[in-house]
Parts: sequence; structure tokens; C-alpha cells
Amino acid sequence: MKAGIVLDAVRRLLTDKASTRWSDPDLLVWLNMGQRSIAGLIPSAASKRATIALVAGIEQSIPAADGVRLLSVLHNIQADDTMGRVVTVSTRAEMNDIRVSWPATSQADVIRHYVYDDDQPKIFEVWPPANAGVKLRIVYAALPVDCANREADLGIDAIYDGALADYVCFRCYMEDSEDPADGQKAANHLAAYQQALGVKAETDQAAVPKRK
Repeated sequence: MKAGIVLDAVRRLLTDKASTRWSDPDLLVWLNMGQRSIAGLIPSAASKRATIALVAGIEQSIPAADGVRLLSVLHNIQADDTMGRVVTVSTRAEMNDIRVSWPATSQADVIRHYVYDDDQPKIFEVWPPANAGVKLRIVYAALPVDCANREADLGIDAIYDGALADYVCFRCYMEDSEDPADGQKAANHLAAYQQALGVKAETDQAAVPKRK
């Protein structure tokens, strides 16, 4: 979906179809902030699949350029770039119970398990420790790409267009909040945004990799 579709909806809600009060660059600032807000609350809104090359050892990371948090590790990628063994999620406590010295075992070319700590969402650990260059297929939450103009594609799934429009309206009316009526409109749009996203849900817990 193009950013302009959301901006047109926002202008209808703001009764500013002629861009008298808010220019497109003004609205794009709030739209891009709204995309990041939604992706922070619902990591799957901007999720990606990627093949990553591991460094030697157990500690690994998601792509640095746009990675926000790991969602899951899928499987190994073999030397010929075909799918390899599935990688299953475990916990540090389980790994410690099975083999206390698991971080110090010999490095290998095939990963069997991974451990994830939601306090460090960009980092995960693998077992056995990886040889440098071993590849895994992962799913991760990415930072949405900013929309530079109306023709840019949204950086989040189009299903969130309504919530995004409410977020932009909330920010616009907050700029004019000296008027009590605009302050109430801002509050209404914020409430609609929160309701659409289910802000009360435990979003961080929902993003933690689980056994499937």
C-alpha cells in the first residue's frame, strides 16, 4: 500500500483535503513515527525472513541494519543453499540441565537448538556452537523503512492502515491541543489507535519464540 492512500484518509478525517493546515511532509513525519510505533507494539507488523551467516561460537545476532528483535529460527541452510535441518527453540535452563558445558562444546556445521532471551531481543545463542559461516534461515522484526513521499510503499503490513491513520490524526490534533476540542479529538484518535492494536495485550511475550 502506498503512503498516499493513508495520507488521503487522514486528510478526510482532519477535514483538510486542500492541505491548508498540514502539508504532506508534515503528515509523513507522523506517518513514519506511527509505523515505528506499530512495529514496536506488534513485531510481526514488519517481519522479514532472511538467511544469515553465523560467527564462530554460540552468540549470534540478527541483521544490524534493520533488526529489532528475533521472532524465530527456522532451519539450517546447507552449503548448496538448500534447506537443512530444522532448528528448535530451547531455554538456557533446559540446556544447562542436559549439558552444563554446552557453550564450550565443539563447533559444528549443523545447528540443532537455539536459545533466546527477550531482555536482549537482537541476540540469540545456538547449539552446538557454530563454525564461522554456517547459515541459518530466520524470521525477525525489522525497523520499517520511512516513507519519503506519497508514492512510497508502507513499511508495515497494509492491515494496519486504519490504526496508522488514527495515529497520524492523534499527532496532528496534539499540535493544536490548545483548543479543547482538538485535545478531545486527539484523545479519541489515540483511543481508536490503541483499541485497533490491542495495546493491552502482552505484545513482548507474544513475540518471544515458542515451540511449535
